[in-house]
Amino acid sequence: MVGYYHARMIIRVHEIDIEGTGSRNIKVSAYGALPSKDDSREFILSTSTLEVTIDKNTTAGLSSAGSPTHDTDTDLFPFLKMVVTGTYNTSVGRMFAVLSGELLLREA
Repeated sequence: MVGYYHARMIIRVHEIDIEGTGSRNIKVSAYGALPSKDDSREFILSTSTLEVTIDKNTTAGLSSAGSPTHDTDTDLFPFLKMVVTGTYNTSVGRMFAVLSGELLLREA
């Protein structure tokens, strides 16, 4: 097993449409994980290692800062569990996004 130390998760927003006011976002997170062949339970960290939040102010293709949305981290777990979560605080409106991403890893 090759140990990776440096990571960068980059998320591209191809299309986005989030209506309404208040807290509405899409979060892409990577959690450190260590699966076991002897135990079927999930062994994952309780906080994300890498995390990108996309909200209604994000422009397709670019974040509000004018570059692809990204996060970096070091000292990674051997496995990562990817989770995409949408948060919408009302039942009225629409939340739609087309995303793609890259996970770049480097050895120590």
